[in-house]
Amino acid sequence: MNSKGRFYERWMQNERLAEVLRNQQSGNTEHDVLQHCIKETFTLPLFADMPSPPPPTGEVEDKCFMLPIPKSGYPFDVALRIIGPRGSTVKAVQGATGCKIVLYRGNPDLVRVHISATDYANIAAWRIEQAKRLIMALVEIPQAGQDTIKKLQLAELAVYKGTFTNRLKPPTIPQNNSRFVGNASRGKQQYSQSAIFKETNGMRRRFH
Repeated sequence: MNSKGRFYERWMQNERLAEVLRNQQSGNTEHDVLQHCIKETFTLPLFADMPSPPPPTGEVEDKCFMLPIPKSGYPFDVALRIIGPRGSTVKAVQGATGCKIVLYRGNPDLVRVHISATDYANIAAWRIEQAKRLIMALVEIPQAGQDTIKKLQLAELAVYKGTFTNRLKPPTIPQNNSRFVGNASRGKQQYSQSAIFKETNGMRRRFH
C-alpha cells in the first residue's frame, strides 16, 4: 500500500472511532464497539509484526527476569510510557508475548520491570526476550517531532476523556483512482456502529 493509501486508511479509522464516540450510549454493545475501534486505531507499530515462537523443547518451567530502567535521561515518564493509557500498552506487551509484567517504581532512580513466563523452557525464554525487546523499544528516545508512541497514547487518552476528534484532513481521492472510487462517499455508511458490532460479534464467536 502506498503512502496515500495508508493515509486514507488511517483517516477512515479515525472517522470510525469519532463516529462511535458521537453515537455511543451506555451498555455492553457500545463498550465492545468502542474497544474494538480503540484497538484498531491505536495499536502501536511495534506490535504489527510479531514473530512466532520456536518449536518447544525441554520441560515446562517458570522463568523470570528483572529489567532495570533508569528514570533519568528520558524526556518522558518511563513507567507511564510502558503502562500506557489505562494500562493498554503494558497489556498489549503481555498479550503479544504471553508474559506477565509488573512494574516496581519505589526506587528513586530506577523503574524495575519484572517479566515472567510459564512455558516450555526455550519458549519461556523466548517470550521473556520478546517482552524485553518491546519494552526497550517503548522507551527508546525518538527523534524530535517523531514520537509516534506519544501521539497514539495521547490520542487514546483523549478517547477515554471524551475529547477525541479526527485531526487528520480528509484525503483528496482522484476520481480515476479505482482503488478508492466510491469508498470515501460510502465510508461512514459501511462503518456504522451496526457494521462494527457485527464484526465484534464474529470475533466473539471465534474465541468463545
